[in-house]
Amino acid sequence: MIADNSKLSFFQKGLALVYSVVLLLACFLIVNEAWITFKTLWQPAAQAFYIDVMPFALAALWLVPVLLMLSYILLGRGLPVLPQLNLDKLLKAALPCLLLVLASRFAVGVFLGEYLPAKGFIYCDKLSRTAAFSGQIWINQQAYCHDESYLVNREILDWFDEQLATGAKPSRDEVTAQIELLITQYKQRYQ
Repeated sequence: MIADNSKLSFFQKGLALVYSVVLLLACFLIVNEAWITFKTLWQPAAQAFYIDVMPFALAALWLVPVLLMLSYILLGRGLPVLPQLNLDKLLKAALPCLLLVLASRFAVGVFLGEYLPAKGFIYCDKLSRTAAFSGQIWINQQAYCHDESYLVNREILDWFDEQLATGAKPSRDEVTAQIELLITQYKQRYQ
């Protein structure tokens, strides 16, 4: 069945195509972030100080089929040569996928709570960001999770990244001193 798009304006067809491309880009970003998270979990010891794990990235893979179906529906509206996909099929697929996202997010959280401590990492809530879809920070030394790390968590992680990028392997005391220096600088600026 060919879609009857004769009633749609050129602008509406173009908008449907743009939305479809945005959805395809979202699919690519979800798969890419899941791949990065998977690689990080596959060899967590390769990171010297910490790992940044995004649990939602793995669970969000269940959204990709729904986003692809929605993209196809929008493409069908913009390109009359495509057979039209019924919106009912999308809705029937969306609910199970959303339930799988929630169940997977829970399962990934349980898995991380067992897997990463077995690899020598400790979850640090003070370094983790509070946004709903941000990553969780796991560190390999409890001393790196300073009580006031939340004040400068971005600066600490940037410093960690610099050390990893240069191949430097500072001692535990050097890392702790750098964290305390960043906290002291923050307090001098804002208090």
